[in-house]
Amino acid sequence: MLKTFTLVCLFCYSCMVGQVSNSLKTRDNIVAVDTEPGTTADSKISACLAALPNGGVCDARGLAATTQLITSTVVIAGTAHVITLLCDPSTVFIPNSTITNLFNVGQHARVTGCTISLPPGYTGDVFTFNSAQATIYGWFDTEVDHIHITGASGATTGTGFLLSSSGPNQVVSFLRLHDIQVAEVGAAIQLAAIGSGAYVNGNSFANFITVNCPIVVDFNPGGGEVKPTIQGNLFINFIVEGSNRPGYTYWRYNGAGNIWSNISEGTIGWDLPAGPDITNNTGLGNVAGNEIEGFVGQSGTGWTPNYNNVYKSSDFGGHVPGLVSNVLFWGRSANSSLQGGMLSNVPPSTLTTFPYPANGYNIDPATGNTQIYCDSAQDSAIQIFDKNKNVIRSSVGCGNGIWTSNGENVNGNTASRTLNLSGTSTVSSFRFVSTGIIFPSSVAANSCSDQSFTDKHLADLKMADNLGSISPPSTLGNLSVSGFVSKDGMLTLHFCNSSPLAAAPPSGIYKFFAVH
Repeated sequence: MLKTFTLVCLFCYSCMVGQVSNSLKTRDNIVAVDTEPGTTADSKISACLAALPNGGVCDARGLAATTQLITSTVVIAGTAHVITLLCDPSTVFIPNSTITNLFNVGQHARVTGCTISLPPGYTGDVFTFNSAQATIYGWFDTEVDHIHITGASGATTGTGFLLSSSGPNQVVSFLRLHDIQVAEVGAAIQLAAIGSGAYVNGNSFANFITVNCPIVVDFNPGGGEVKPTIQGNLFINFIVEGSNRPGYTYWRYNGAGNIWSNISEGTIGWDLPAGPDITNNTGLGNVAGNEIEGFVGQSGTGWTPNYNNVYKSSDFGGHVPGLVSNVLFWGRSANSSLQGGMLSNVPPSTLTTFPYPANGYNIDPATGNTQIYCDSAQDSAIQIFDKNKNVIRSSVGCGNGIWTSNGENVNGNTASRTLNLSGTSTVSSFRFVSTGIIFPSSVAANSCSDQSFTDKHLADLKMADNLGSISPPSTLGNLSVSGFVSKDGMLTLHFCNSSPLAAAPPSGIYKFFAVH
């Protein structure tokens, strides 16, 4: 009886195995894409994804070193469990047309190791994160990494990664994209908030290499009754190669909505003719509190940057100026050796009254001098550094024009002049300071309040500094403000309220001069 029972069980098991589909012959919810039905990569991958309703891994490594056609967009999204598409980097995915979007990544999805080649004239989006499908809250389980995208030489269209929000209840947030290379694509990354109340925020981009992409990061908030917002996105460790192609840039703002508190940390721009180009063309949006820190630009032999192609920062800060800090640019022309300059913790100016296109500041690679564009209508004074960050000239007040560290006006609109401090006292430090975004507390009726703040922008303040008038981010109404350094690195703002009602000072960035 025992022997008979064993034979019956084996027979039944064999029958069961014969009836199981490829999708369920898995180990730990891993399905091999190459065993799935279909004649194209998208059909095989889609079949694999459909076979894993409770999450798992679609293993495409079995496609090996082949070229695989994608004819329609592959939608990758989990439910309550994460689903992963795992590629072999030697497999090359290609779209069947110039308009085909390849992968639409939703919530609870991971994509890793894929290589994509794009045809000439490609205008689609390789990866889309589109909230029109559903709200995408990435948190810790929506991730794309180790991706290699290559387009045709000289491409000016197409997007590598499009994060697109279509409304207030369909946001794109907290995604992680890292260890990625994008070459010859119109925009490596585009953040698009299209529609009233749309929101793209809190996404992380790290360890990117971009080669010959006209725009590396394209901010595109559209219009709407409630302005769309792109906020709090982080860009870390970018290496950007521009091949000296005219107009190629790192950041671009091209929209009417809000761009707030986006941060770039650690960027090297090789042969990049233009740095961040943040231009509020329509005047409808609010660009505030964005920071670019640690940007290094290197030009190639024979190319000399002009005034506006290193940092074009018009309206970078918009209503509340942002900060460009620790900026280093060096380059060489055919007749000069490698030299450079550095400017730290100085917010860019905005010029609106002069015909020359330059805005903010620049480093002259031929001399290593820093050039600052000074507009007396907006800037009360300027400070000039040499390439070693030493203060070599400061001014109290400034005439309209462009000033360099040797005191010459290089624009030619006004006569040359030398910057000198007035008065008889010795001034060893003269700095323009912007706080980060701060949130003062309400001040009681008919009273005054001292409120202290510390952040990285205030770290260089000293007790011996005398502060000039404080410029608030917006009107104070019945409030007044003055300030002093209460201890090294700490700013204390003295608010007084002359109203019979309590009043809250405006939140945002406060600006002032500190003289030591």
